[in-house]
Amino acid sequence: TVPYKIGDFTLSRQHLFNDPMKGMLTRYIHNDFALAVFDVYVYPLKTSHSVEIQSQNELLLEQQDIRTISKALGKDALTMSDIYELESIAGLQDTRVFAFEAKLQTESEPLFATQYVYVKNDKVVKFSINAPARITNNLIAEAINAIAVPSESSFMKQVRQPDADKPSSNPTSVAP
Repeated sequence: TVPYKIGDFTLSRQHLFNDPMKGMLTRYIHNDFALAVFDVYVYPLKTSHSVEIQSQNELLLEQQDIRTISKALGKDALTMSDIYELESIAGLQDTRVFAFEAKLQTESEPLFATQYVYVKNDKVVKFSINAPARITNNLIAEAINAIAVPSESSFMKQVRQPDADKPSSNPTSVAP
């Protein structure tokens, strides 16, 4: 479940993807700035790799997408931070949150994208906010504490089983 409000952002809409591996998107819009968007994605972990590796891989994919968009726009004014782990977030314990920030300088004003990701139970929770980290970092603990994700389902447990645990499709001989 997700909250109706996160800071000054109010729930706008939700979308449940047909593909269960894509999960759900919840969009929040800022109360005073309609162009300020806070998206929350919740979807299952795809593998049983470490939380750190999967979190960073999710953000690396986001960084690739931002670079592709920047190149398509013909913009050379993209700056992007390395992926980093948020340290000492007030109100959070035992949650590793990774993030990066991107800024595209346009002719009128800069465009920001700040991405955060953490894992809870067997779900990836990703935040995408079109504002700089200096503004959005204070919302992260509130958002994380307000979002409840379901426990791992038996279906997802089976999907993630290593190949070694699956029965072999090769016939075996039982002849003497």
